[in-house]
Amino acid sequence: MNTENLKKGKSFRERTADEQRKIAREGGKASGEARRRKAAIRKAVTALLLDVFPDSGGLTGEERLAAALFATACDPNNRNQVNAARLIVHLIGQDVSPLDEKEQRARIEKLKADLRRAEEAPAICECVNKSL
Repeated sequence: MNTENLKKGKSFRERTADEQRKIAREGGKASGEARRRKAAIRKAVTALLLDVFPDSGGLTGEERLAAALFATACDPNNRNQVNAARLIVHLIGQDVSPLDEKEQRARIEKLKADLRRAEEAPAICECVNKSL
Protein backbone atom coordinates (compact mmCIF):
# COMPACT_ATOMS: atom_id res chain seq x y z
CA MET A 1 0.00 0.00 0.00
CA ASN A 2 1.30 3.44 -0.93
CA THR A 3 1.25 5.73 2.08
CA GLU A 4 3.65 8.36 0.73
CA ASN A 5 0.77 10.76 0.14
CA LEU A 6 -0.30 10.46 3.77
CA LYS A 7 2.95 11.76 5.20
CA LYS A 8 2.52 15.20 6.62
CA GLY A 9 5.02 17.93 5.86
CA LYS A 10 5.97 20.77 8.09
CA SER A 11 3.11 22.88 9.31
CA PHE A 12 2.99 26.59 8.57
CA ARG A 13 4.39 27.43 11.99
CA GLU A 14 7.30 25.00 11.66
CA ARG A 15 8.58 26.52 8.39
CA THR A 16 11.26 29.15 8.30
CA ALA A 17 10.62 32.44 6.56
CA ASP A 18 12.85 31.36 3.64
CA GLU A 19 10.96 28.08 3.21
CA GLN A 20 7.61 29.86 3.25
CA ARG A 21 8.86 32.48 0.77
CA LYS A 22 10.05 29.71 -1.59
CA ILE A 23 6.68 27.92 -1.40
CA ALA A 24 4.79 31.18 -2.03
CA ARG A 25 7.03 32.07 -4.98
CA GLU A 26 6.48 28.64 -6.59
CA GLY A 27 2.73 28.95 -6.04
CA GLY A 28 2.70 32.40 -7.64
CA LYS A 29 4.60 31.15 -10.67
CA ALA A 30 2.21 28.20 -11.09
CA SER A 31 -0.80 30.49 -10.72
CA GLY A 32 0.54 32.85 -13.37
CA GLU A 33 1.20 29.97 -15.76
CA ALA A 34 -2.34 28.67 -15.31
CA ARG A 35 -3.79 32.15 -15.82
CA ARG A 36 -1.77 32.67 -19.02
CA ARG A 37 -2.72 29.22 -20.30
CA LYS A 38 -6.44 29.88 -19.74
CA ALA A 39 -6.15 33.30 -21.41
CA ALA A 40 -4.49 31.68 -24.45
CA ILE A 41 -7.29 29.09 -24.64
CA ARG A 42 -9.96 31.83 -24.44
CA LYS A 43 -8.20 33.81 -27.16
CA ALA A 44 -7.90 30.75 -29.43
CA VAL A 45 -11.55 29.73 -28.95
CA THR A 46 -12.75 33.29 -29.60
CA ALA A 47 -10.68 33.44 -32.78
CA LEU A 48 -12.08 30.09 -33.92
CA LEU A 49 -15.65 31.16 -33.24
CA LEU A 50 -15.34 34.46 -35.07
CA ASP A 51 -13.40 33.29 -38.12
CA VAL A 52 -15.20 32.39 -41.34
CA PHE A 53 -14.21 29.02 -42.75
CA PRO A 54 -14.30 28.84 -46.56
CA ASP A 55 -14.47 25.03 -46.58
CA SER A 56 -17.70 25.13 -44.55
CA GLY A 57 -19.71 27.22 -46.99
CA GLY A 58 -18.71 30.51 -45.37
CA LEU A 59 -19.97 29.63 -41.88
CA THR A 60 -18.42 31.21 -38.82
CA GLY A 61 -17.13 29.10 -35.97
CA GLU A 62 -20.23 29.90 -33.94
CA GLU A 63 -22.47 28.68 -36.74
CA ARG A 64 -20.39 25.53 -37.15
CA LEU A 65 -20.60 24.87 -33.40
CA ALA A 66 -24.37 25.36 -33.43
CA ALA A 67 -24.72 23.01 -36.39
CA ALA A 68 -22.59 20.38 -34.66
CA LEU A 69 -24.64 20.68 -31.46
CA PHE A 70 -27.88 20.37 -33.42
CA ALA A 71 -26.58 17.33 -35.33
CA THR A 72 -25.54 15.69 -32.06
CA ALA A 73 -28.90 16.43 -30.44
CA CYS A 74 -30.77 14.96 -33.42
CA ASP A 75 -28.72 11.74 -33.63
CA PRO A 76 -30.50 9.03 -31.60
CA ASN A 77 -27.38 6.83 -31.65
CA ASN A 78 -25.12 9.46 -30.10
CA ARG A 79 -24.61 8.99 -26.37
CA ASN A 80 -24.25 12.79 -25.95
CA GLN A 81 -27.64 13.49 -27.51
CA VAL A 82 -29.31 14.54 -24.25
CA ASN A 83 -26.41 16.75 -23.16
CA ALA A 84 -26.35 18.51 -26.54
CA ALA A 85 -30.10 19.12 -26.37
CA ARG A 86 -29.81 20.53 -22.85
CA LEU A 87 -26.98 22.80 -23.93
CA ILE A 88 -29.01 24.11 -26.87
CA VAL A 89 -31.96 24.82 -24.59
CA HIS A 90 -29.66 26.61 -22.15
CA LEU A 91 -27.95 28.65 -24.88
CA ILE A 92 -31.23 29.93 -26.29
CA GLY A 93 -32.42 30.81 -22.78
CA GLN A 94 -35.37 28.45 -22.62
CA ASP A 95 -34.22 26.51 -19.57
CA VAL A 96 -35.88 28.92 -17.13
CA SER A 97 -39.64 28.90 -16.99
CA PRO A 98 -41.58 32.19 -16.94
CA LEU A 99 -42.90 31.24 -13.51
CA ASP A 100 -39.34 31.00 -12.18
CA GLU A 101 -38.57 34.42 -13.64
CA LYS A 102 -41.69 35.91 -11.99
CA GLU A 103 -40.76 34.36 -8.64
CA GLN A 104 -37.24 35.70 -8.93
CA ARG A 105 -38.49 39.21 -9.77
CA ALA A 106 -40.86 39.07 -6.79
CA ARG A 107 -38.02 38.00 -4.46
CA ILE A 108 -35.82 40.82 -5.75
CA GLU A 109 -38.58 43.39 -5.21
CA LYS A 110 -39.13 42.07 -1.67
CA LEU A 111 -35.40 42.34 -0.92
CA LYS A 112 -35.34 45.90 -2.27
CA ALA A 113 -38.32 46.83 -0.09
CA ASP A 114 -36.69 45.25 2.97
CA LEU A 115 -33.49 47.17 2.24
CA ARG A 116 -35.40 50.45 1.91
CA ARG A 117 -37.18 49.76 5.21
CA ALA A 118 -33.86 48.95 6.91
CA GLU A 119 -32.33 52.18 5.62
CA GLU A 120 -35.31 54.20 6.83
CA ALA A 121 -35.47 52.57 10.27
CA PRO A 122 -32.33 54.24 11.69
CA ALA A 123 -33.59 57.62 10.49
CA ILE A 124 -36.89 57.07 12.30
CA CYS A 125 -35.07 56.01 15.47
CA GLU A 126 -32.88 59.13 15.34
CA CYS A 127 -35.97 61.35 15.01
CA VAL A 128 -37.62 59.68 18.00
CA ASN A 129 -34.44 59.96 20.09
CA LYS A 130 -34.06 63.67 19.25
CA SER A 131 -37.61 64.42 20.28
CA LEU A 132 -37.11 62.76 23.66
